[in-house]
Amino acid sequence: MTAYLQGQDFGTDLQRYMECRFRYFLKFPRYAGIFFEAMLQPPTGLKAEIKKRKENFDRYNRCIYRNALAEMTLRKDITEKDALEYYEIMQEMFNGYFSSPAYSGKDFQALGSEHENRLSKILDFMLYGIAERGAKQ
Repeated sequence: MTAYLQGQDFGTDLQRYMECRFRYFLKFPRYAGIFFEAMLQPPTGLKAEIKKRKENFDRYNRCIYRNALAEMTLRKDITEKDALEYYEIMQEMFNGYFSSPAYSGKDFQALGSEHENRLSKILDFMLYGIAERGAKQ
């Protein structure tokens, strides 16, 4: 999947990156099932091996996020390091949510589709917020 993504052109647009990921999973549904099972509900005995095999993908995701951040004006009190740390924390929590018992036994294709749709929205919330600062109803 990483090789496929690296061959696409989405520049620093995170939304286009997420669309590309989604297209990959539609094109290769079998790989989608394997990917989401390994990422979200890995067999206990394989966790270390899966983590090792995921390193390039994780590094690539951080690079995409870092490139997108480089095109943005961060708040004065937020450093790139802060933003990257926040991204990693949110990613772990988000994936943990999909690893919870509530999703146990769910079809991995459906799980993957829901994961990617929600992840796209979460990235938008992370970068642009959910409320206008100082706005009141």
